[in-house]
Amino acid sequence: MNYTKFINREDELEYLKKILSSPDFQMVPVWGRRRIGKTALLLKALEGKGLYFLATETSKLDNIRRLKGDASGQLKDPIIDSLADDWEAVFKYLGTKDIPIVLDEFPYLVASDPGMPSILQRIIDLHLANTGTKLFLCGSSIRMMEDHVMNYRAPLYGRRTGQLNLRPVHFKHLKEFLPYYSFEDLVRAYGVCGGVPMYLLEFETENAFWKNIEEKLLDTHSILHSEANFLVKEEFTHVSTYKSILRTIASGRTKMDEIRNNLGVGKSDISPYLANLISVGFVDRDVPVTENPARSRKGLYVIKDSYLRFYFRYLFPNKTIIETGNVKGVLDLIKKDYDAYIGHVFEDIARQTFLVWSNNEGLTWDRVGSWWHGEEEIDIVATSTERNDILVCEVKWSDKPMTRNVMFALIEKTKKIRWRDSKRKIRYLFISRSGFLPECEQLAEEKGMMLWSKDDISKILWP
Repeated sequence: MNYTKFINREDELEYLKKILSSPDFQMVPVWGRRRIGKTALLLKALEGKGLYFLATETSKLDNIRRLKGDASGQLKDPIIDSLADDWEAVFKYLGTKDIPIVLDEFPYLVASDPGMPSILQRIIDLHLANTGTKLFLCGSSIRMMEDHVMNYRAPLYGRRTGQLNLRPVHFKHLKEFLPYYSFEDLVRAYGVCGGVPMYLLEFETENAFWKNIEEKLLDTHSILHSEANFLVKEEFTHVSTYKSILRTIASGRTKMDEIRNNLGVGKSDISPYLANLISVGFVDRDVPVTENPARSRKGLYVIKDSYLRFYFRYLFPNKTIIETGNVKGVLDLIKKDYDAYIGHVFEDIARQTFLVWSNNEGLTWDRVGSWWHGEEEIDIVATSTERNDILVCEVKWSDKPMTRNVMFALIEKTKKIRWRDSKRKIRYLFISRSGFLPECEQLAEEKGMMLWSKDDISKILWP
């Protein structure tokens, strides 16, 4: 068994090895979006032992026969070939071997045989529960995994002994994927790939950022050019509606009414579509950090996934231009807009850095988010009831040093927030890609404020 380049999954790998070292039966669902590295992680944990099976979108009989063939070859056991073409017969025999078994793309097995969860429940109860088998059910379709494995009504719900939701890697690990990139280009790459390992591995480390955009996203033959279609189709049936919603949000229309009006659906209820996009991790509903998420009417919908946000902002609206071969025209368009676009990406990176710093300082916060009211907005707000303090932060992705006016503006905006406890101590943090004018450093020293440049961020993330 081979696996691709393996970066920063130490905690997850340790968890899987703990499962594998148990003498008892284990059933662990492993799920996460496409290209997140589920297969690589499982193969790394197995280290060539046990059985790995990749299900396909074929018939039930074909999947059973392929499982038998793979098991016979990997376990070097010809008896498996002679077993009946029946799930129960195959797993009853495999249960005698006390081995780890990975069923990758488990949702495909369910699609070819809707009774598969109930069948597997019976197999576990009768043939595997008292063995040393370690059964991993792996899937990229988040909705399918949740409906058929994680949901408390699902037949397999009570059979799992653990679970692993594999998430994107943090920004600080991009340096391991793109070691020759400057800080600015790492931020730019994060704005395209986020923390999805397979997307980052698509980038050529020796190529400049814009060369990678041209070759890896604007080339119609590239994987990343068409990946969005696979992501949406894997989760939803009414693909066109979901694509229209994602394009609308990517264009900057983030309020419910703005999305509805742009789609031309009047007062139609698009809440179920947005809820589905949230459930699979494509979209988030943000509210001001001082508001109750369940009650707030100030919710804004944002595309959580960096790749989808980039795709639906730049590639999807310009499909015709790209298809006609005018790649340079679209590349120039992206270059002109990208600094404005990347400002929000830098805010996300700043928030990640702030949490790393807080952890290093032994500081915990009740809530960390942003705040807005009307036209006023604060990039990062963190609250702590225990210490009775609040931290507010302004983040700037400008190619010019921050001025003192920006600092005064944050102080004024902070006065407009309605805190439950007006006596809380307020701390100020300013983060600027291009550093600060001397006047800012003087003010910060007088007021006890913190200033972080890109060099300070680098020291926090890569000490």
